[in-house]
Parts: sequence; structure tokens; C-alpha cells
Amino acid sequence: MKSFTKYINANEESKNWGFYINVIGRNEIAPNNKYPQSGHPNKYLFRWEYGRVHEDFHLIYITKGGGVYENESKSYNVIEGDIILIKSGEWHRYKPNLETGWHENYIGFNGDIAQHFVSKIGNYIKNPIISLGKNEEILGLFDKVFEIVDNEMPCYQLTASSFVIEIMSKIISNFKQRDYDLLGDKTAEMINEVRFIIRDGVEQEFDFIEIAKDYNITYSYFRKVFKRHTGFSPLQYQINLRINLAKDLLKGSNKSVKEIAYTLGFKSTHYFSRIFKQKTDISPSEVRKIVTVEV
Repeated sequence: MKSFTKYINANEESKNWGFYINVIGRNEIAPNNKYPQSGHPNKYLFRWEYGRVHEDFHLIYITKGGGVYENESKSYNVIEGDIILIKSGEWHRYKPNLETGWHENYIGFNGDIAQHFVSKIGNYIKNPIISLGKNEEILGLFDKVFEIVDNEMPCYQLTASSFVIEIMSKIISNFKQRDYDLLGDKTAEMINEVRFIIRDGVEQEFDFIEIAKDYNITYSYFRKVFKRHTGFSPLQYQINLRINLAKDLLKGSNKSVKEIAYTLGFKSTHYFSRIFKQKTDISPSEVRKIVTVEV
């Protein structure tokens, strides 16, 4: 493992992009070694007794050994395969265990887009320790960021930040998949059955409370697991299906907007047009005009 640290002064262009990297590095901390090591800029140095507060966000992937992380709320054990997520403005301190040391891979970053993605992770993970295990895909993304930034490839801030975003997306995907696994085979089978029912009768009005009763569960639980599995409530899932079908009919049939609205179960053309534009940012009549011009 090659140890290195690189600090970057982000320019205004990078900051205006909304996602920029301030520091990258990886270190092998051997057992019984002093931590943190010397040689870092003042804003990144800290003493265990006092801790520190970062202005930026940090992802620290521990790929060997273990240690401890503390914030104002709690002390957490850190083991091999954990990612520490440090938020901007959060008091913290961390260190490897003396008897094991650890291997750390870290990226410090900031920006409005960075804030958005960190907040999204917070919707799924309520503590700063993200337990992933040894994930070669995510470690490979860390390696890509290190290579791009260390070699200062063209537009390296923009390119490297896209890989950091991908790391966070993979973290979210990992936890969403765990949610699906926790649903269990029977629950997942129920959701798939209901999705088929909705798709098969997309123009119909469904009583989802009654559908939940058919499966001997409450509507609140049914709605919760359906949204966890699909990303939408049952009604929104049906509306999205209708809108997708409407787009196909507008582009590939001679049916009027009114005919399409009623074919797909919308109560009025006005309501259909309003929902269509809300979902697609364009009105049904505008879609029809575009198709006509293209033809």
C-alpha cells in the first residue's frame, strides 16, 4: 500500500460547479504508531484531547484494522470495511487501535452538490459509520479519484468529483438493497403481484386500502413497503405508468389528447394535461406539436 496525501486549492470554477475536492490520501498506520501523523496543514491537524471541526465533508474508508470514531453524540467502534462519514461543521475525533493500526483511504470535499448528496445518505444512514465490508467496487472508485487528482488530469476536479458522487450513490444503493432484502420473499412477491395488477389495469381506479386487506396487512404498511421497493406510493406508481403510456400514444397514434386522457382513466382533459406537465415539464399538446414537426 503506497501512502500519500495531496491537498488541493480549488479554484472558483470548481467551486461554482458545486462539488470540489480539497484533500485525498491513503495511509497505512502500523500498530503502536502515533496518530494523527505530523506534516498536515493546521486545519487538518488535531489533538485527540481537543478533536476538531472540518469545514468540508470527509469519507474515510478503513480497509484493514480498526479503531474508534467520536462525535458530540456518541463513540463508535470502527472495523475493517467501515466508511466514516464526517459532516461539515461536526466536531469529531478518530484514531486506530494501538494493537491493530489501520489502513485508511480518505477524500475531503465540499460544495452545494456535495451537501445534497450527503443529506441524501442521511436519509438512509443515521450514524456516521457506514458498514459496507470490503467492497472492491467502492475501493476501485477511491483508486480512480486518487489517480485522477494525483496526476492532475485535465478537468480533474470535475472528473474526480463525479466518481465521489458515484461512491455516495453506491453507498445509498447498498442500503436500499438491504431494505429490499429485509422485505423477505413473501413481501417482495406481494409487491410484484400488485405492480402487475396495476400495470394490467392501468386505466382503472384501484382501492389500495382494499388491496392491502386482501393481503392481510394494513394500508400504512403496504404503502410503506411498496414505496421502499419501487420508490413511489401505489397511486404515484400508477400515475407514472399512465404518463409513460400517454407519451407513447401522443407520439405513435392519431388519438386526440382528450381520447388519450379518457383511455388512460383520467377524469378530465384538464386534469390529465396538468399532471402530464407536472411530470414531464411539457404539455401533451406540445409533445404532439413536436412529433408533427419531426414528421
